[in-house]
Amino acid sequence: MSGKVKFEYTDLEGNTLGTSDLKNWYVISENKSTLNVSNEEIPTKVVPNPTKGYSSLEFTVKIPGEVTISFSDILGKESKILHTKYYRSGDYEYHVDLTNYPDGVYLLTINVNDHSKTLKIIKN
Repeated sequence: MSGKVKFEYTDLEGNTLGTSDLKNWYVISENKSTLNVSNEEIPTKVVPNPTKGYSSLEFTVKIPGEVTISFSDILGKESKILHTKYYRSGDYEYHVDLTNYPDGVYLLTINVNDHSKTLKIIKN
């Protein structure tokens, strides 16, 4: 197949958010009405880390979609969803409160458009 392929992405209401050539992109999920693509992993960081109790998860959403943030201890126990919300493209920050948890290593997982990244958070 030859020629250029253009991709148009929209929000949930059908408003056009932009278009892109599909050069150097790959599909990460597909369903009946939506095709989500990304050309890199989810840009994220946790600051401060280690923490005494409060940290911020800074993340970038490249393609609009649902973001879920979950939390568990290092063994995967006490897993719980902290936040689920639809986000437009952009940079965001989510505040994490570990003041009621004992010192230790915890896992913070962010899922964006069926793509996930897990980060370690150290509380001391």
